[in-house]
Amino acid sequence: MRMEVFTRIVNLLELPSLKSCSFGAHFWENIIAADAIAFLMRFGSCLTTFELHQDEGAPFEDVEQLLHAAPHIQCLTFTGYGLSLVVDKVLERLSASPPSHVTSQTGDNAGFLSKLQNLEYYSGPELNAWACIPLIFQSPHRNLLGLNLEPGAVIISDEVSNELVQLVDQGIKLRIYDVSRRLSTGI
Repeated sequence: MRMEVFTRIVNLLELPSLKSCSFGAHFWENIIAADAIAFLMRFGSCLTTFELHQDEGAPFEDVEQLLHAAPHIQCLTFTGYGLSLVVDKVLERLSASPPSHVTSQTGDNAGFLSKLQNLEYYSGPELNAWACIPLIFQSPHRNLLGLNLEPGAVIISDEVSNELVQLVDQGIKLRIYDVSRRLSTGI
């Protein structure tokens, strides 16, 4: 199907109670980010689950606009090699965001992804923002957040690793799985 036809069809849709949305591979090559953002601006107010599967690099600014268009996201999943930098940026933003009870001048929750309960990342290269994870959980409003991270390789300093173990000991739902170890051992 030609992209212009697809875009026209999507623009004709009425989905006022859309709860879940998933954009698949080659998204940034085939669909203009502005069209996806406009789609979520129309229907994202009820969206609680969002998945992005991408093997090509996606600009964080575009993904961030998508996430802002759906302010009630509770479950967020990223899959693919093109999203490791995006996940790093999301972790950085989560570690720097204010608590969800802080409101902006418009009355909206000021925190980035303030309703987020679960963040998952699969099948991508290594992440670099590991040090942000302990900072995320310093904010009490993030204590119920679950992180499930399965990058292609896990390279974490001993200091950050110790902090992550302490988080798990405190009951934080944190799962980090090094896919490269499984592949290298044949398990």
